[in-house]
Amino acid sequence: MNVRARVGWIVTVAAMLATAGFVAQSIAADEKKEGDKPAAKEGAKKEKADPRGPLPTYYRDVVDGIQREKMYNVHQSYEAKIKEAQAAVKALLEKRDAELEALLRPDQLERVQQLKKEAKTKQLAKGDGKEQPKKDGAAKPDAK
Repeated sequence: MNVRARVGWIVTVAAMLATAGFVAQSIAADEKKEGDKPAAKEGAKKEKADPRGPLPTYYRDVVDGIQREKMYNVHQSYEAKIKEAQAAVKALLEKRDAELEALLRPDQLERVQQLKKEAKTKQLAKGDGKEQPKKDGAAKPDAK
């Protein structure tokens, strides 16, 4: 076995051991959390995350049921405003893109559309068939 193969094998084994360690820690932490719950809550219905919206990162394991409900309410109160703002941003981006395209000559516009189509086809072929979100950014003009 050459040195490169040995190093690759060692790295693979180390990665597997590290993964096993992380899984074991996660399982131990979950078991500890279940054991730490007060007896008063044992008789109560087990709390599950309500699909009313996500909690901020790291909040799920810290907040109690009352705080969780209040956070869901806050989340819901902003939902309509956020959707409205997102729609406004989308409209502005579309307007901006239309103005940028209006500055191109017909041959440049055709080339940009061709490049976009090729990129989309390439992304769909490379990925899992799902269309990726459109990245915001101006395309580089062709140097002719």
